[in-house]
Amino acid sequence: MNDLLKLPKSYEAILRLGEMTASGDNTAPIIKTAPVPSITPEKLAEIAKIFIGVVEQIPPIYSAKKINGRPSYKYARKGQEIKLRPTQVNIYELDLRLLDYNTIFIEVTCSSGTYIRKLGEDLAEALGTVGHLTNLKRTRIGNYDWKEAVPYSELNEYLLENTAV
Repeated sequence: MNDLLKLPKSYEAILRLGEMTASGDNTAPIIKTAPVPSITPEKLAEIAKIFIGVVEQIPPIYSAKKINGRPSYKYARKGQEIKLRPTQVNIYELDLRLLDYNTIFIEVTCSSGTYIRKLGEDLAEALGTVGHLTNLKRTRIGNYDWKEAVPYSELNEYLLENTAV
């Protein structure tokens, strides 16, 4: 199982510009707002190129990244400030599409250890504003695509039909 988790992953996400949350997603209150500059498809393509390849990424405080043996989110929930060190991640593919003036659709394939919420925040910063994810879906891990996944209800039926009692 650990080897599976180390494989490259693909995600689809929605990035809302102009609003930042403590967690980088829509599960936390908005802590900062900023104007959203005019964004063109050409500007998005230019920004995407900056993030492709090996990049340094500071993990979000609301993550399972261990600090002194404890997940950093435990410190964050108590309001304790901690400093996370940058890690190197690899962005293999990054496609950004403007859905409306403050919403970007992200398709990304990246190395294990990449924080997509943080990528969204970093993309917003590169565009001259702030942002947070409103939706995130893992679509692939290694050669396993979500389109080939079996819904739990069907898996349950399969196991009931094919398991000797």
